[in-house]
Amino acid sequence: MKKRKLLTAVTAIAMTHCMLFTSLPYNGIHANASTFTASDDDYYDDDYYDDNDSYISLLSVTNATTNTITLTWTTNCTSSMTLLVKVSNTDSLSEKTVQEITNLPSSCDSYTVTNLEPGRRYRFVLSDGDDSSDYCNYEIFGYTKLTQVTLRDMYYDCFQKISCHFFWEPQDASDSYHEVVIKDAKGNTVVNKKIITNNYNFVTKKKQLYTAYIRQVGYQNDVNKLEYGEWASFIIFGAPNIKKSAIKKVGKKKLLTATWEKTGANAGYDVYVSKHHNNGYKKVKSTSSKTNSIKLKSFKGKAIKGTYYIYVVAKYKYNGETKYSPSNYTWKVGNNAALTK
Repeated sequence: MKKRKLLTAVTAIAMTHCMLFTSLPYNGIHANASTFTASDDDYYDDDYYDDNDSYISLLSVTNATTNTITLTWTTNCTSSMTLLVKVSNTDSLSEKTVQEITNLPSSCDSYTVTNLEPGRRYRFVLSDGDDSSDYCNYEIFGYTKLTQVTLRDMYYDCFQKISCHFFWEPQDASDSYHEVVIKDAKGNTVVNKKIITNNYNFVTKKKQLYTAYIRQVGYQNDVNKLEYGEWASFIIFGAPNIKKSAIKKVGKKKLLTATWEKTGANAGYDVYVSKHHNNGYKKVKSTSSKTNSIKLKSFKGKAIKGTYYIYVVAKYKYNGETKYSPSNYTWKVGNNAALTK
């Protein structure tokens, strides 16, 4: 048989020159398949296979979208084939089979796998189902294209400054990194970094609107070509600080007055007041973006008297939705006005 003669000749050469040929096929899985082409005479010699030999070779990813991967190969198998699509479980080394495509005709040399998830690595196992066959079994990894990363958590502290620590879900890619760009309300870039982690802490003393942009970059189906994910974006802004607050006597009545810093909130501000530090807050006023003060004559139908607690929420319109600043601290208003966490 010609195949047996070729392998014997290779073995003789290896013994003569004390070399180990690691690129020879083993159980139909080519260890260095990505480095070979059909023109490599040592690997795909016309005499390597007899006409009656069965084989699958040159399995490769020829196209990928965010939810599909197209595989191509050459085949001389005589029976129908099965394609298994496997993916690693989240945060686990184990795998699960998500698709099993059966009864592919032996003449088939390409297939597009659909209904895949974006930015995931899949393992494809192509086989004719005959365990005794050395050549009609093959596997390869393929990646769907990167898309937008998903924001997972955000932790805010925005008293004297904005400290926003945010996390996102990374996608599958080799040697990947993330690009983080943050722009201020005027469109000026204040942060432009490449990081390998999936979180970033943004700190600034200016209470204004910021827009954060994040995308993942890495190698996927072509180790010589970087793939770029889509930009994901969200806004960052802090709650306004109370600049002045007091209870003033005007004639026979008292007024609760408060002035807060302007943050450029394009949808205005909401003001909340309570007689208790931890509960009972009521929205007493909604102002425009140009108004940053209130004068409260009464609260819940009763004259102003004693001590109150107050906080202000900034509002921004972004992508058709109203976004609200965090409210993780309040001010005590009265004779001993002070910040109360």
